[in-house]
Amino acid sequence: MYEKELIAVGVGDVPAWLADEGLELAVEYFEDNSLSPQTCFEAKNDQSDSELAMHWDKAEKLTNNVLLGDSRYDNSMISLDFDVY
Repeated sequence: MYEKELIAVGVGDVPAWLADEGLELAVEYFEDNSLSPQTCFEAKNDQSDSELAMHWDKAEKLTNNVLLGDSRYDNSMISLDFDVY
């Protein structure tokens, strides 16, 4: 059986350490709201207008808050995903 791990992927000029900071915000959001990231991810893919999908979107927005206020990352973003191993 495969294991899945929530990861943050920097797109553009985002360094890995900053993407990891954003990931911490997303993990905290899921924990604070007693949500499974995997369930929200699946909802995003299956029913993009569902409440769980909206939680996934909210977590991604929080992840990208680490980029705000730094013009070096104006054309960059952080995307949440799963690493399968």
